[in-house]
Amino acid sequence: MSKKLIMACMALFAFAAFALPAVASASPELTHPTGTTLATNTKIDATGIGIQRLTDTSGNTLVECSSATMTGTLTKNNGTEVEGSIESTTFKGTGTNGECTSSFGGITVDTNIGNGTPWCLRATAAMNKDEFQVRGNSCANAARSITFVLTSTSIGTCKYVRTEPLKGTFATHPTDAILTLTGSGATGGADTEFTKEEGSILCPSNGTLDMEFTLETDTTASADPLYIS
Repeated sequence: MSKKLIMACMALFAFAAFALPAVASASPELTHPTGTTLATNTKIDATGIGIQRLTDTSGNTLVECSSATMTGTLTKNNGTEVEGSIESTTFKGTGTNGECTSSFGGITVDTNIGNGTPWCLRATAAMNKDEFQVRGNSCANAARSITFVLTSTSIGTCKYVRTEPLKGTFATHPTDAILTLTGSGATGGADTEFTKEEGSILCPSNGTLDMEFTLETDTTASADPLYIS
């Protein structure tokens, strides 16, 4: 009996070792209201939480924007895949005429130059648990790089590019659908780093993004939080 019990336990442990990775995989679904699958073709907003930053590899802040918004359309939401095309973005700060701030003075952030918007925001069961990715181009078209353009009166135009998808994490219900990009830590830099493509020697050679957004309904009356379950 003891030998049979040991064999049964070994079989159980083997099954658990096989099953755990599947349990840990993501099965994202965007809902609004809670428990109701959000219909595709719905317009959604991503509203920045706190300060959005671009930092260098040493952790020094290069650019700060006090507000940020993204607007897009949900294109897939089937229980194992969430996809939405980000169609427009706005970054503003406390500088003159709403410029973001930096050690070089006021800076404007453009995301509609080069390989700018649209971008594709995705979360699928094939990714790590609670992971999302952002790549260039709409979700319906082939992937491409992402371009950020920073313009300052003191250093001119600095153009940055990322060829790999950005990687971040999302919060699940009961917390609002909050998306976080981290430029610090063991893997954060690699997940959010942009490299200089064009610009003077005064333009930093690279930078990483620290950003946080909450997904909301895109309505004029109110902006209700969305949830990921």
